[in-house]
Amino acid sequence: MSLRVLIVAAPFGFGPAAKALLIADALAGVAEVTIFSNRDALRFVNRFKPPGVVSREGVFHAAFPDQPALSAFDCFISINNEPAVHHLIAHGLQARTIFVDSILPWRSMNSPVGFREPILAYLVQDFPGAAAGLHRCHALTVELTAPMVWAQPGTARPPPKGMGSITLHVGGVTSPLVGWDMLKQPIANILECTAGQTSRFLRSLSVIGSRHLASMDLVSTDGVEMLGDISPPETAAVIGASEVLVTTPGIGAIYEALVLGVPVILLPPMNSTQLLQYVVLTQRGFLGSIGGPSRADMLRVARSVPWDQQTGRCVEWLRRNPADALAALPGHLAQLLSTDGGSARAGVLAVQQAFKSELSRNSAVDVIRRLLSKGSIGPITPPKVGG
Repeated sequence: MSLRVLIVAAPFGFGPAAKALLIADALAGVAEVTIFSNRDALRFVNRFKPPGVVSREGVFHAAFPDQPALSAFDCFISINNEPAVHHLIAHGLQARTIFVDSILPWRSMNSPVGFREPILAYLVQDFPGAAAGLHRCHALTVELTAPMVWAQPGTARPPPKGMGSITLHVGGVTSPLVGWDMLKQPIANILECTAGQTSRFLRSLSVIGSRHLASMDLVSTDGVEMLGDISPPETAAVIGASEVLVTTPGIGAIYEALVLGVPVILLPPMNSTQLLQYVVLTQRGFLGSIGGPSRADMLRVARSVPWDQQTGRCVEWLRRNPADALAALPGHLAQLLSTDGGSARAGVLAVQQAFKSELSRNSAVDVIRRLLSKGSIGPITPPKVGG
């Protein structure tokens, strides 16, 4: 009988959900896979899950409250869902648990890292600072891995009407901390600014990321294609066809662009993890949309509160400072899209390639396959009293 695997994806944005889909796809024929998540992340999974994959929705500890409920599975793969790992350990399942952590540097700054019992494997996505935290990951196997992406070199989708194309990606923005109502106006400002520059340089604009984009007013604007939450492979194809990717500073689309050799411009952070990404990547030379004098102000405002309040502060700053938030975007696009912008483009790509070349090439999917194929799954142990 094949292994029964439960993948638990954190319900924040689409990054964990996309990784769950990629792992599920890789385990086809090896395991019976169920993906568990919630809210928009689960809707995303349901739209694009491979044939034969089952999905379940809810709060993990409530859906699987005890060892008998969890015994339907042989192995658990948690993607950025640290509370789920603690719950599995409490029920004696640490030797059957793999934690895929895309945000260890952020976690190290904002909360304790590690588990009270060693789990089967802790897979850390590489990012500046991640390697320094590996000693804190309590697991039988700890590995630094490359970002999980769907893109392959040469992936491309013909741009609309045969025009040069810009892709605007606004994924991973809604969460239990911030709903669409708070984000709609900042997103509208971003759309208006990017569409204006697109028209100026006679390009088309493909807008991807959130299912809420269909409700935006620009849906009928000439030259703007509102694609919304398309599948991960199609996302890679759209990005691959672009001259420039303008994106929220999350943990997914940026890495697709790095693989595909597409220049990236980072939009302002809209949550706590994006805040760290924006700071680190712009320090490394990535282009960012926030005007120079305002960058320090935005970071000061956001960092003045604990992590669970930073998302609200980021979004509130965006709402109050729309011009400052996008002040550098027109200039960056002008440099990259002008007829003599080849040297600017080459400079941006050199910065991105240097960053990519420093990342681990160790595939998380290969590590997971190896763990499942060599009989690494450990025993169930009795839960500790009071655990």
